[in-house]
Amino acid sequence: MQFFKARNLGGLQRQLGLQENARVSLQIMTAGATGAFRWDLETGNTFLLISAQEIIRGKNQVPERVRQILSASDEDLRDYWLSAQNWDDDRESEMSELAAREIVVADLEEIGKSAGA
Repeated sequence: MQFFKARNLGGLQRQLGLQENARVSLQIMTAGATGAFRWDLETGNTFLLISAQEIIRGKNQVPERVRQILSASDEDLRDYWLSAQNWDDDRESEMSELAAREIVVADLEEIGKSAGA
């Protein structure tokens, strides 16, 4: 799952009442009604924005693995990243959280190589 910090939404972050550092997922919709689906991964609150005029609020359960990734220490997150090589939803979530924390994946991989040597 890809996500980013809510502050990257600009004024929409404030309009939706999201905390600046909350992680949000974004899905653009083009079939039928156009708009965007936003999901606050810290609270589970969802926002369906249709043509930037209408906001439909809801709630979804955040997957347990995503919650673990969001609450992991930097060290645990680094270990998650270095322990897996397959590209899957978990790895995508780990990479998104590393980026949100401004931790450079290439640096982690260099540390991992040095530790393994």
